[in-house]
Amino acid sequence: LKMLKTVIHVLPMPPLLWKIIISDFFTHIDSLRANINKISELVEKVTCLHSTLLSVPQADKRIKEELEEKMTNITRIAKNVSPKFICINNRNTYTNILT
Repeated sequence: LKMLKTVIHVLPMPPLLWKIIISDFFTHIDSLRANINKISELVEKVTCLHSTLLSVPQADKRIKEELEEKMTNITRIAKNVSPKFICINNRNTYTNILT
């Protein structure tokens, strides 16, 4: 590990490689941000739909279907976001070990 740290410090990355790495990182961050915003919007809609369902004496089938659709979308997006957060966390852990 000590040798690896030394090699990394002796062999700096070319500026173009850093640009590519940073660009890739921010692309992932922008994608995560967009997906988190989508989840947030869907959660707000789910909250409204739940309130609507609770306020009516007889549940409307259309509202239940829309609620199910929103919940499915939240789950799908969350399954996409979770591995990306894990990947970023693993990179941070790896970087911390090297420094």
